[in-house]
Amino acid sequence: MQVYDTARGTSTAIHDGLLGWARERMRRAGFTGLECLGAFPAGARTDPQLVLFPYRVGPDPKLTDLNPTPMILGGEGEQGRGSGAPSAWIEVASYLSRGLQELGVGMIRRPVPGAPPAMVRSGLQDLPPSIRAWYQQWGADWLQEGHARMPRLHWVGGIVLTIRYLAVAVGQLPDHDPTRSAPLGIPTLTVLATAIYRERVFEAEMEAPEAPESLAPFVDALSVALEEKGKEDLAKELRASMAATRNRYVQQVAIQPISDIGNQELAQMLQALQQPLQAALTFQLRFSVGGELLFGPGGMPTGRPV
Repeated sequence: MQVYDTARGTSTAIHDGLLGWARERMRRAGFTGLECLGAFPAGARTDPQLVLFPYRVGPDPKLTDLNPTPMILGGEGEQGRGSGAPSAWIEVASYLSRGLQELGVGMIRRPVPGAPPAMVRSGLQDLPPSIRAWYQQWGADWLQEGHARMPRLHWVGGIVLTIRYLAVAVGQLPDHDPTRSAPLGIPTLTVLATAIYRERVFEAEMEAPEAPESLAPFVDALSVALEEKGKEDLAKELRASMAATRNRYVQQVAIQPISDIGNQELAQMLQALQQPLQAALTFQLRFSVGGELLFGPGGMPTGRPV
């Protein structure tokens, strides 16, 4: 499934982003020739390296509720902000809502001030030709008693994961005398701890998730209908927002210090990794993964892709 492929890509990009973030902090601190790795190198090494080793992956321990209920994106107030959905998809949803309202497709009106909103159903034959053709192609799930159901982008939230890391410095800088100055782990881990406490987040570049199969044809159909009505600017903005979803995007990842590992557990972990007892730093990343974008009729009850 696409959601699992996205989860794989997200976790890989976040780990790679962490290494890049750490390299830049070490460079700013004046460490030259220091490499940042995601695993301990094989064999004896003397060149300086900062190893950020992931040792635990799991759901956030504070997570108390998983809510897979689809959240409608776009619409009034640009629903979906803060949901975890990529911002590019929220923009597409917002332009979809604006375009549909311009055409009077599935508009929400309040027949009486203060009354609950009523959904205006559009007959299939009343739709612009390009949109009518789209409804005819994509099947009965979009039609109800001969009327077109209003399309919506939905975001199904994922889970919050944490990845715990052990940071250890191995090797030495050139011309370093460990008997006369601090070992490499002291300054490097001090810089890393300072960066974690000061910044609290870093940015990771993500691959763009794939769009639901029926969405791009609908965007094209809606754009054509808007152009026929003289709304060329809105059609252009809608097309541009859809094109932007194919670009890589940046996600902020929380990086947090942790101190709940005792000395004995730390020593056992280093022993298991066949590393000498030495200074080490533990921290964790916290991020959302497993979210899914769906495109379906408004009020879709099951969260099932159409």
